[in-house]
Amino acid sequence: MTLLWQLAAALWEQFKKLKRSALSDEWRKSVSILILRLTGGVVLTVHGVSELLGDHQSIAAIALANLRIHPTTATSLAIVFLELVGGVCILVGLFTRWVALALAAEMLWAAHLIWSAGNSDWDFPAAVAALMFFLASLGGGPFSVDNFLQKRSRLS
Repeated sequence: MTLLWQLAAALWEQFKKLKRSALSDEWRKSVSILILRLTGGVVLTVHGVSELLGDHQSIAAIALANLRIHPTTATSLAIVFLELVGGVCILVGLFTRWVALALAAEMLWAAHLIWSAGNSDWDFPAAVAALMFFLASLGGGPFSVDNFLQKRSRLS
């Protein structure tokens, strides 16, 4: 609980340090990263939970089977794990760059499979991949666990 309290206090201090002017580029960038990170994290976490709570097959396995691709159980579980745990990591900003890069690769792979099968539903995974590439390039921003851990390690 104390680590959670320290994280909340550090995020509050970071929030107070930013210039709150609507014209401040630093403020707009920080809030934009936060909004995009929260949006992507929620979308992926909800998607991962829905796959996890599905029947014995994940939604990803069913979707791939519709494309005449039959993944192994390990592949299906890896997809569910990446989207669920990766979504939570993106949501809180933990290992943001690496997780976002892995999720971007997965979403590009999904978009490619859907597109090459002649299906027109490739746009959503492509959009999520673009969002993940954006987060991979910028990181979690000042309102993230990554930032908290980085500052904590500098103090040690």
